[in-house]
Amino acid sequence: MTLDRLLRALASAGVFHEEEGRLFSQPPLSDLLRSNAKPSLRNLAIMLVDDWQVKNWAELGWSIQTGRPATEKVFGTGLFEHFARHPDDAVNFNKAMADLSSGDGPTVASSYHFSRFECIVDVGGGTGALLAAILESAPQLRGVLFDMPYVVEQARTAPNLASFAARFIPMPAPQSILEATPA
Repeated sequence: MTLDRLLRALASAGVFHEEEGRLFSQPPLSDLLRSNAKPSLRNLAIMLVDDWQVKNWAELGWSIQTGRPATEKVFGTGLFEHFARHPDDAVNFNKAMADLSSGDGPTVASSYHFSRFECIVDVGGGTGALLAAILESAPQLRGVLFDMPYVVEQARTAPNLASFAARFIPMPAPQSILEATPA
């Protein structure tokens, strides 16, 4: 019954369409929730209900009062430090960021002539959605993905860079850089 109420509420907002017999279908408004949509916001929607995210939103008032990130109250650390300690919490975050980049990546790749370079470095590039779009636009180009070690590990198995394995260089940030980064 709870799912039925949720779907009916979403149908009233046009996200789904309620049919006879308590069946629901997807109108065009919900196309962005499909995994095969280009761009897709499916993973963003999933991330927004992740436990770590909900806990942080619950502390919005504290953040407004103090001017500090809610993660400091919830986890005692910054968000990316929390992700480094709990990489499973970062999986949906990185997928959501890749979804957001999938809409911008082709535009960036077509707006700049990357073909004049031999190699580019994407610093903080997540699981490589933008880097993949750039590598697609310049077949001779090699790309380095420089990010937190747990993110680079997730990028190795993410679909974004799979077809560019011969031209993709994963480079985890060394611990010395991570320790020197201000919180």
